[in-house]
Amino acid sequence: MAGLNTEYQLMPSLSRTTNASSDPQQNLDRAGVILTVDITGGAATGGLIPQLQSINPVTGANELLTREPLPVRDVGRYSYHFYPTANKKGLAANFHVSMYIPQSWFLVVTPVDSSPIIYSVAAQHVGSG
Repeated sequence: MAGLNTEYQLMPSLSRTTNASSDPQQNLDRAGVILTVDITGGAATGGLIPQLQSINPVTGANELLTREPLPVRDVGRYSYHFYPTANKKGLAANFHVSMYIPQSWFLVVTPVDSSPIIYSVAAQHVGSG
């Protein structure tokens, strides 16, 4: 698998009003991940906040890996880069963190309020680990 990037749907397009979590993801040989949040409806009010979390391999406890980015509210596509060189100039991302992606991780999307918002999330594992 070296040299190949993996793309997949992390969360399907649905209308949500409460916290939503992806299934746990296993990253065996990639350095980072790019998450793309597509908001397609109902976004004018509260918005949402995506947050990456790791799973401790010993205790199974969850650990927040990202500080709260600003909520995204408008219909559109938002890119989140988690990669060792993500803070370099010229990267087109709404949010980026310079870090290696852990082996076990998942995404939690928190709505700002209880108004419905329709969104999906895609993931792409990138780079050699």
